[in-house]
Amino acid sequence: MPTLNPRINVTFNHSDAEVLKLICHKKNISMSSLVRKVIEKWLEDYEDMQLAKIAEDAEKKWIEDGSKTYTIEEICQELDIELNSPKIQKKISTNSPKTYNKE
Repeated sequence: MPTLNPRINVTFNHSDAEVLKLICHKKNISMSSLVRKVIEKWLEDYEDMQLAKIAEDAEKKWIEDGSKTYTIEEICQELDIELNSPKIQKKISTNSPKTYNKE
């Protein structure tokens, strides 16, 4: 049955193909499924890296243009929110930036 999805042929060296075969055998999936999953994951990661770079560049420009930034503590104080409340702590992750820009 024909498929509507585009097909791409990929050639691997012998040792990489053997590793792929072993993984596929262990996971009981086809080689094309494994390669597709790996590439999809890589594309997601690549997109995330590109978006992070865009955001980082925008933040640098914002700061270089002299725009004021605020710490999370200043924002909570301005909004009269307790910083240590469980609701706030749940939303603040360790990967969050330390400052936020006022629009």
